[in-house]
Amino acid sequence: MSSKERVRAAIAHRQPDRVPMGELEIDAPIVEAVLGRPTFYRAQFRAVKAYWEGRRDEVVESMKRDYIEFIRQTGHDIARVDLVPDRDAEIFPMEPIGESDYRDLNGNVFRYSEETGELMLFHRGAGPPKMVAPGGGGSPYEPSESELEFARHVIAELGETHFILAPGTLIFPPDLPFRGGRFFDDMLEALIERPERYRDQLLQGAPVAGRLAEFAKRLGCDAICLALDIGTNKGTFMSPRSHREVFLPSMKAKAERAHAHGMPLVWHACGNNRLVWDQFAESGIDVYQAIQEEEPIADLKRLHGDRLALWGGVSCRTLDAGTPAQVREQARHAIEAAAPGGGFLLGSSHSLGIGVKYENYMAMLETWHALRGA
Repeated sequence: MSSKERVRAAIAHRQPDRVPMGELEIDAPIVEAVLGRPTFYRAQFRAVKAYWEGRRDEVVESMKRDYIEFIRQTGHDIARVDLVPDRDAEIFPMEPIGESDYRDLNGNVFRYSEETGELMLFHRGAGPPKMVAPGGGGSPYEPSESELEFARHVIAELGETHFILAPGTLIFPPDLPFRGGRFFDDMLEALIERPERYRDQLLQGAPVAGRLAEFAKRLGCDAICLALDIGTNKGTFMSPRSHREVFLPSMKAKAERAHAHGMPLVWHACGNNRLVWDQFAESGIDVYQAIQEEEPIADLKRLHGDRLALWGGVSCRTLDAGTPAQVREQARHAIEAAAPGGGFLLGSSHSLGIGVKYENYMAMLETWHALRGA
């Protein structure tokens, strides 16, 4: 089987020739450790500063070269495509206002986090974050060719052999990476004060999922990924009843829209979501990604593995702060518990973030090679 065939078989709950593997996101440090050189691929603030300095083409060339080489060296079966800023887009450098703080043209203040390598929204200004203006005539559902430069390259190099994943942000005009805001505060407020209206707002995203699936299919992708974090390590932000009433209708609608265009739907959801596993299985989503160690994968496989393909198995916390022996044990357990019968993709419990230790990632790869099958 090719990587593409292998992942498709697993998602369809057929036993592939060997256990497939991949990651939703891979940050620069582990790419650099594997390749032995610096990269701008998911380099967070380093890439942002390079954009400010007018080095857009240098960033994109690094992304194209280094991501392909990383996927081939590690043997991952899944590759992800993303937008990049249009070559003609106007980039708005932010003003440094302190040792680690930056202010954009709308007065938003961002703070650089040494721990994550990202800009974090620290103080809201008079308008939305202003970092890049679209250029080249792209639209929300038809990005310009310049915006698609990285995606086109990945598909040209790997599309015949690998399973290509399109994230939900592919349909939006490009923006430079930052984190922060009031998303979870707004979610909790809406759940308490206006649950019916919030349900309807989430349902309005179903046509967007359909447009994304249609575009991603034409582009040459094999699945789309949508994300909605609904919990912490201790549990979901809402009761199972609230999840069923507010969130499940939109999950079902988005899965139906994706399937109408022949595209599987990967659903990323952080948190200990054990109390709503049954609703995930009921929703029609094809793959549940970001399975944390608080969610025993053997139980998830036993209870819902006939309807949900599972993507994960190795804790991000262990990859960051554990030992190679602990990583090997988690990878072994996940493969033995979840791989039989298909429906399993090995990966981290979220992504290969900035803190992943090289020796731990190598232990994960070595265990996969030893136990993945033929």
